[in-house]
Amino acid sequence: MRDHGIRKALMDSSQVENFLLEEDLKEVSAYLIAGLARTNLKKMARLQSPNHCLDTMVRERLLYLVQQVAPQFELQQFANKQMALSWLSS
Repeated sequence: MRDHGIRKALMDSSQVENFLLEEDLKEVSAYLIAGLARTNLKKMARLQSPNHCLDTMVRERLLYLVQQVAPQFELQQFANKQMALSWLSS
């Protein structure tokens, strides 16, 4: 991934209801976190999926990767878009 000077990002999973295969989730999330770790991103907010099972799987995977990769950005997960945007702007 290239660094385009983006410091804050919102990952919106609020419309995602379909399941990903666990292996696909592992591959995509590892690529995403490792790539973003090489940028100047400072904060990433993630909006939760309405599918509780999917959201739990994604949340746990992202938290695991953040612990393993130790990116220089903060990752917070939110149920509410306004709270996410407020956190990003702080």
